[in-house]
Amino acid sequence: MNGTVALSQVVPLIEALEETTQTLKTNEAASLPVIRIGSAHEFFREKLAPHIGSFQMRVIAYLGVASKILEFLLEEKVDLIVMSQKLSAPGVEYIPYMQEEFALVAPLKTLIEALKKAV
Repeated sequence: MNGTVALSQVVPLIEALEETTQTLKTNEAASLPVIRIGSAHEFFREKLAPHIGSFQMRVIAYLGVASKILEFLLEEKVDLIVMSQKLSAPGVEYIPYMQEEFALVAPLKTLIEALKKAV
């Protein structure tokens, strides 16, 4: 048996194996519960995305600014949202999750002038 004949017999088996593996993954994922989360792009990328593989659920992310993700919640497109602003909306309860830190970044001259004005 030459290499071409052997390859032509093995390729369909490999393709069938890949298809079966993909079907099993799809079926497994379909049986997991779904959570729909709304958040800012940066928060999702930095805080949630690295851990999604360890969740025992499928995650559907809706990303945007605070007003937009609040809209998703009010329209029941998401189950929960994580946002840095407390926008008023009837029936929405806010629970503090974490503190956020900001850094002031500017040329040194600008910072010195701002500090002089503040004193």
